[in-house]
Amino acid sequence: MTHPPGTVGLCCQETGRYTAFTESMSSLQTPPDTHVLWRYGSHIVNGMNWLADNFQGDWLWLMGDDHTFDPFLLMRLLDHDVDVVVPVCLMRQQPFAPVVRVDDERHVIDLAKLKPSGGLVEIHSAGSAGMLIRKPVFDRVREAFPGRVFVEDGDVSEDFLFCDRVRSLGIPIHCDLGSRLGHMTATSVQPGVGADGLFCLEFLVADSFQIHVPLPSSLPPNGVD
Repeated sequence: MTHPPGTVGLCCQETGRYTAFTESMSSLQTPPDTHVLWRYGSHIVNGMNWLADNFQGDWLWLMGDDHTFDPFLLMRLLDHDVDVVVPVCLMRQQPFAPVVRVDDERHVIDLAKLKPSGGLVEIHSAGSAGMLIRKPVFDRVREAFPGRVFVEDGDVSEDFLFCDRVRSLGIPIHCDLGSRLGHMTATSVQPGVGADGLFCLEFLVADSFQIHVPLPSSLPPNGVD
């Protein structure tokens, strides 16, 4: 399937965080003449608005520099030919829940009851990473809500507020269950002490989630196989 060109919009810090993200970007497949816009800075909402104001083409695909994805993710999302669609993405901190909501009560999508090959499902809202938005959506949001496309609120992030605006205009938001987006986080590997009082392997994920794993039964003399 052929697609018109659009823009991959990247919000990131002045210094890169993850090499795996760079690798993902370097192999990303895009329609011919697609633009890539980078916006540096610590204020994510400002960056999102700059991208919304400056993207070129028929669509904007939003991405942060703490994600990994396969080369064909964008093309699969474009194939659906819907107004707004996201891949399945998880929080990078405990409880690692999906950043895909299904109602006003902030309940998240229940992946245990769905199949990865399930295709599109309509959702309530989602985080902006990997969100593909068609140009007419921005046009309608600007007409109905003059000013900045992405707005801030102390209790609700800019991406979920954007989804609220989109839904209020009768525009459905979809999640592609067959498309998954990785979310990078820092993990410390260190010697820990298990419930039996003996040494074990301890993984501290995002400074908040501990995983204890038994030590391997044997290791080569220098610790490297």
